[in-house]
Amino acid sequence: MEEATPEKLETPEKVVGIDVEILTYAHDTDGYAIESPDFSEERERLERAQRDLSRKEHGSANWEKQRQVVAERHANLKRKRRDFLHKLSNYYAREYDLRVQQATV
Repeated sequence: MEEATPEKLETPEKVVGIDVEILTYAHDTDGYAIESPDFSEERERLERAQRDLSRKEHGSANWEKQRQVVAERHANLKRKRRDFLHKLSNYYAREYDLRVQQATV
């Protein structure tokens, strides 16, 4: 079964170029700069959980509980990053007809 591919616009009206940066997350050709989200609080919670895990006796019941806490904190951070990227890409897909990715040199 073939998947239907979206039709390409012959002459797109709204076009944007996105340039991924180091200091900010991205710039687009409309002059908007997208800042990187601040996950410092989540990173601190993860670091504290990892320190707590390192103090437990490896293989004990308390170590296993703390290992699960660390895994949950990792998953939360990953989920928040993915949510940010999804919202950003969804915005550009809704607002513009064609996206052009520029490579920085």
